[in-house]
Amino acid sequence: MDFPNFLWLREFRWKQGRESFAQYCLACLFLGGSPQGWNKPQAPSSKGRELLQRFHAEFDPKNAIAPDFYWEFNLGKLPEDKENGWPDLVALTDERILVMELKTESGNHRDGQVDWYMRLAAARFSDRPIELVYLTVDPISADPAEIPKGAAYRNLLWTEVADMIDAVWSKGDDEESWNARLFADYLREISAPTKVASKTPSPASEKAPAAPKTRKAYSFSEDMMEEVMAIYRSVAKQVVDDGRQQALELTLDSAEEAKELQRAITAQALLDPEDSPVHGVTLWVWRQASMGSALTDEGGEQGVELRVSKKKAAGKAL
Repeated sequence: MDFPNFLWLREFRWKQGRESFAQYCLACLFLGGSPQGWNKPQAPSSKGRELLQRFHAEFDPKNAIAPDFYWEFNLGKLPEDKENGWPDLVALTDERILVMELKTESGNHRDGQVDWYMRLAAARFSDRPIELVYLTVDPISADPAEIPKGAAYRNLLWTEVADMIDAVWSKGDDEESWNARLFADYLREISAPTKVASKTPSPASEKAPAAPKTRKAYSFSEDMMEEVMAIYRSVAKQVVDDGRQQALELTLDSAEEAKELQRAITAQALLDPEDSPVHGVTLWVWRQASMGSALTDEGGEQGVELRVSKKKAAGKAL
């Protein structure tokens, strides 16, 4: 498969922030190309398995059984939870599970999130060892309050990940190796300006941990996404051709559902070829409470629409 150009993505297309960019690039390195979508199992590439081994020695690249690798994994929820847990990256075999949660901003941590993910993983995969790796810019001062039996926790810095990437892709002269080394430099770039505080944040909650405020999980089936993407490509072509803003004719129950579908469409659009019209437009959420009038009957009834606008200029680098 063709490997995405990280520099081009960073300079001209990526609008979802540093954390999302780092998550996508790291998933590409594990898989040897673009992921197929959220919560879909894929086999890591040979170099991706070598990188996994550096995250955890039990993921042996010479092992005949490759783990299932997931970009955004639905861990489910506990009976007392209102929402599902969605860690960023997961490698899963019948013998173990490796969970990776990413943070690219210094001090940007959700209280109790790591504890919660470990409890979810322990409840769902009680038959196998669990390791959660928390990737951060600065070191974390404390371990989770309660580590389930058979589980392990490790805080890994982005500079350490950069060194791992360099070690795996240092000798290659192909496009994947070039992009890998570019991403390693990017990780050092986002880490360089930070200073280690005397009191670093803890991922653990001092109180009885409750489920943190994460996005509500909406279920978008594969058939639904195929239909939505067909609508999006058609509307995107019209917007690129005439420059007029349009709305997707979809029934959306809430702004939260619109935002979740926006994320899913944006992630799927990354897989389109470079000449696809979706790369010439921006997808955003319009709400009736903000301004203007709805462009569709559905938007008028629900007060929310997914709108498509033509890009006016190239975006700035992250």
